[in-house]
Amino acid sequence: MNTGAAVASGEVLWFLHADVRVAPGAVTAVQDCLRDCAIVGGNLDIRYGGDDWIGRTLTYLNRWRRRLGWFYGDSGIFCRRSAFEALGGFQPWPILEDYDFARRLVRMGKVVHLSEPIWVSPRRWRNGGLLATLWSWVAIQGLYWAGVSPYYLAKLYKPIR
Repeated sequence: MNTGAAVASGEVLWFLHADVRVAPGAVTAVQDCLRDCAIVGGNLDIRYGGDDWIGRTLTYLNRWRRRLGWFYGDSGIFCRRSAFEALGGFQPWPILEDYDFARRLVRMGKVVHLSEPIWVSPRRWRNGGLLATLWSWVAIQGLYWAGVSPYYLAKLYKPIR
């Protein structure tokens, strides 16, 4: 992500994962919100794919978590280039670098959570199992908050590609 930001030419940086789809109006919504100079960045409303109770439940839980200022790269983090540079970009970590960046962005200034959806692939919990996926999310975040290194935590996060 830091490499992409370094070669980007715009004043707004938007970090999207390869397995997401954004709503047709999302670009306009990002542009419109950034007309307010006080806003340093934000993200979109995650809609977990699958069109089943699991996707709907995860979507609901994510909205609750987002209100607390906790969000990740899946939500399409965007920011002003000036904010990105002032924060020193993303940590060179194998995991949770997006969460760390989001937390620093929230502390920096006004962050908006747009209602435009970003659809996230259900692949992780479908391939790895719902309970195992949820457990890994909770365990990894808890260990991170307890001070465990992201380099160690990456070993606990099963790659699903």
